[in-house]
Amino acid sequence: MKTKKIPLHGKFALWDNDDLVVTSLNWASASADPDFPWGEIGVHINAPNIASHSLARLEAIFPMLNSSSV
Repeated sequence: MKTKKIPLHGKFALWDNDDLVVTSLNWASASADPDFPWGEIGVHINAPNIASHSLARLEAIFPMLNSSSV
C-alpha cells in the first residue's frame, strides 16, 4: 500500500494482540539467500498488547491502513 508523503519501509506481521514481527525481509520475493541467512533480520516481540498498540499507532499515522475505512 502506498503511504503518500510519509514513507513506510518496515515489514510488519501481527496475528493477535500480543505478537508482532518486524523484519527487513521482503516476504513476497526470493531475496533471502540460503547461504547467508543473516542477510535479513527480523524480531519477534511477544508482550501484552504490543501488536494491537502498534497497529493503532500505525493507523493513526497512516489512516489508509485502517481496515474499517476500506
